[in-house]
Amino acid sequence: MFSLLSLHPLQIVVFLLLITLSSVFCGDYPVPPLTRERIPEHVFGTGFAINEDFFSYGGQGRGAKPINDFTKIHFDRYGVVHSEIVNSNGPYTMYTQAVVLSNNDSVAIIGGSYEGYFPNITDPIRAQVYSFSQNAWASLPGLEGSGPVPPHRQEHTAVKAANGLIYIHGGISSLNNFTMIKDNWSYDPTAGIFTNLAAPPVALYGSTATALPDGRILYVGGWYSDSQMDPGFSDYFLFNQSAVYNPEGDSWQVQELNADAIGNPEVARVHSNAVLGPEGRYLYYFGGDNLGMPGVDDEYYNDLWMLDTQTWAWIKPSVAGIQPRARTGGSGALLSSKYLIFGLGGAQTFRFNTFDILAAAKVSNPETNEVDFSSAKWIANTTTGEILNQGQWSPNGISGGIIAAVVVVCVVVVLLLLYLAFRFRHRVRRAIMRVHYGVWSPRTGEPLWAETARLVSKVILMFLFVAFFVFVIIQVIESPKSTYIVTEVPEDGQVTIPDARICFEGFSIQESEIDGALYPLVSCMTDTGLSCNDHITRLDLAYYNPHFMGNLGNNMCFLFTGNNIGDNQSVLKLAPEAIPDVNSGHDFQLSFRVDNISENGRVHVSFYPAERDPNRVIFLSDRSPKLSDSDISAFIANDNDDYSSVNTVDLKPFDYAYVQYQLESKEYLTDNGWNYVGFAPSHNKTPEVSITQRVQNQPDMGDTMIARMIIAPATYTTLIHREQKIYSLVNGVGFIGGLFGLFVAFQAIMFGFRPRSPFGIVHRWSVGDMRRSISSGLKDRFNVNKTPVPLVNPVHDRYSLDMRNYGRSYVDDEEATYIDDTESLDSEYRMTATAGTLSPTAAKGTPSTSQIFVNDESRRLAQVEDRMQLLELVFKSYYVDDEVFQRLDIALKRPGDQANRASRRSIGNNFRNSRSDQAAPRSTANHVEIPMREQEQTVQHPAAVPVPQQHFRNSSDSD
Repeated sequence: MFSLLSLHPLQIVVFLLLITLSSVFCGDYPVPPLTRERIPEHVFGTGFAINEDFFSYGGQGRGAKPINDFTKIHFDRYGVVHSEIVNSNGPYTMYTQAVVLSNNDSVAIIGGSYEGYFPNITDPIRAQVYSFSQNAWASLPGLEGSGPVPPHRQEHTAVKAANGLIYIHGGISSLNNFTMIKDNWSYDPTAGIFTNLAAPPVALYGSTATALPDGRILYVGGWYSDSQMDPGFSDYFLFNQSAVYNPEGDSWQVQELNADAIGNPEVARVHSNAVLGPEGRYLYYFGGDNLGMPGVDDEYYNDLWMLDTQTWAWIKPSVAGIQPRARTGGSGALLSSKYLIFGLGGAQTFRFNTFDILAAAKVSNPETNEVDFSSAKWIANTTTGEILNQGQWSPNGISGGIIAAVVVVCVVVVLLLLYLAFRFRHRVRRAIMRVHYGVWSPRTGEPLWAETARLVSKVILMFLFVAFFVFVIIQVIESPKSTYIVTEVPEDGQVTIPDARICFEGFSIQESEIDGALYPLVSCMTDTGLSCNDHITRLDLAYYNPHFMGNLGNNMCFLFTGNNIGDNQSVLKLAPEAIPDVNSGHDFQLSFRVDNISENGRVHVSFYPAERDPNRVIFLSDRSPKLSDSDISAFIANDNDDYSSVNTVDLKPFDYAYVQYQLESKEYLTDNGWNYVGFAPSHNKTPEVSITQRVQNQPDMGDTMIARMIIAPATYTTLIHREQKIYSLVNGVGFIGGLFGLFVAFQAIMFGFRPRSPFGIVHRWSVGDMRRSISSGLKDRFNVNKTPVPLVNPVHDRYSLDMRNYGRSYVDDEEATYIDDTESLDSEYRMTATAGTLSPTAAKGTPSTSQIFVNDESRRLAQVEDRMQLLELVFKSYYVDDEVFQRLDIALKRPGDQANRASRRSIGNNFRNSRSDQAAPRSTANHVEIPMREQEQTVQHPAAVPVPQQHFRNSSDSD
């Protein structure tokens, strides 16, 4: 069995939050749905409290008839409500009074309106006592003796005073014999003796009686019938008068009340609740009605008043929390000496099974028991005493402690951030520099006003983009849902038949003298002449008996199932054309028969999809329908209230109905994260059926037929109502991408555009071997000519420049430290590396340009060509699509173009001659002359300039 004690504390908190939010915003104390279903809905019952438990008994239930439900409502240590049935053998009564006896083990139920009992003014009062320890009912002692007994009454008062005696006053004999009873009786529970006391000044009806600590009894509200008391007043006990009975002197007093706090003190009330507060001074007065004509001039109240029994003044307290619903004929009691419960009751034709809990006002002066009227509040939890209302999060509702806590947390967070910034200041500085060069992206030579305008524009666009991004995410999360309809045609063209529950109400249940059959009964026939009686099952109403508002009498119910259960598993299907031996037909007929057609009963037919028919579960123990226990409980609650307005046909005698049904499937989105994506959503599929009907009267149907019904499909398809989100991540990404493109285009139009790096996140944020493989690949493919990398290193060492000021930097300081160590390089390599003109990947011993070119001009020209070639290779690989260049090259090399061929041949010959004529000799450290054979084998740079041999001899001689 489910128990809160078996849950983790966090689960308990979540559970309490869910049940609180489920009902607190309608002003009622939160009650779990399954618990609420077990609390009967009734009005004009009686209620009482024993310690922390509240009990309700009797009242007017469905059909305005008395009930005998005896329910206990308990609040556990978490403030969660539990309910249980105490006993089901008590008298059926309403307008009764309950008085707890001194031992708290028994309760007396005194007077009331009993079903079928219409007493005379002289009939003795009815009263019974229930014993909790024995779980048994007994007649109230003293009713069977020869002593005096008060007459029977209802809508009276019965209250136990401080002396232990029960005082019974007023009321009426019955609703049929509306005679006001003007008397006052006491009852001694110990001796079992009734005593007739002094006659009251008024005969009260529908009033309240409250026992005061000093022994007196206070009567407030109600209707009285003594015009001699004050001819100026109406027949109501108003807010500015009350009656007080003193048992010590057996005397009555009409007490004037100070009603200055009440705008209209002549607004009278009956059927209210009055509970004395825990301090014993203030009377809490709640609810009631004006005894008006229902639907004409009736009014129902939900306001709370407090009456000071020492100053006899009314006070209107300022009560925190949501105002409760208006209710009359409810019950009230004091719980745990600090909470007041007002519950049940109703308004007009409504019956409530809810209640409200009021935390009593706190005592501000213990000597006089004065209270702080502003401390009273309607609460949502009896353990914490907390309230939950719409104004909870308003600025005015935030306490100073919460504000102080927020300030302290903010200060601690700021100090922590400052410490972390100082502790990791070097990394913070690098991050700031990255932001400077990455986000700010300064452009060399750009004026300050243009740079500022570009930055401000970028910040504004970024803010708008982030705001739109958040807006889209919120739209996706809170996306409304739409439904589109898909028509599904069965493969065989035949559709199944829904289940139908047929209930006869108000007809005699008996065997026919003619054919011996038990009536009422139902017969079934398809239009192909096929009997389908084996698809009809008589239901055993001992498990559950449906309730109908007509209350016409006997019920007998049947269940028609299209796909039969039990031994016969045949399935009825209907097709567009009735073909015997191929399908079950085009439609079918249900005939409803009774033994006596002159009886004025009703036939109620309700349709259900077979996959979700609760009648199968309740009556046939079939667990195939996809229904939970809560679904079954909700069905029983609605069925008992007879609130169903769809898929139900009500037939009178001799009615002929034509019903068309449509099979449907409601596919609701499940509550999971995938459904926010926008494709391949997950659905919960719920089969449903809808009907249309036409009912006509057709007399003379037959000897026993009281009504009949033709049933056919509206269409031979299934309509699938599929739910989808209007906004999803897929179309949200489209919105975001479109806006991003517009912002980029605006920024480019206004401030120009510099292409981004061809490297993406995968390249830039790679680590370890992956990052080293990127560097190795670049070095292997582009370090062919061993030249310094363009755009990063200056063209010559005379340009002492910080390249970061001329574009974005993608290499941080730590990654670049590996080029700082130049001690292992030779002197010329170290010199050029320090100058920033040597490739950082050149290996030691690689021939330099000075070893190939003795002429400075030729060497510088070769370096420029090397840089140009490297620049072309990098641009071709990463920045430029050379399709146009390739097509141009093919066009120029086309054989039909003689001029271009001659030009290319001339250029090629000149290039080959220059290479053969301008071969540079190898030089040594001592500048020794190189023989001609060795010169021919020397590796020459393609752009080397021819140098006369005399140049080498002169150089050698000079050394």
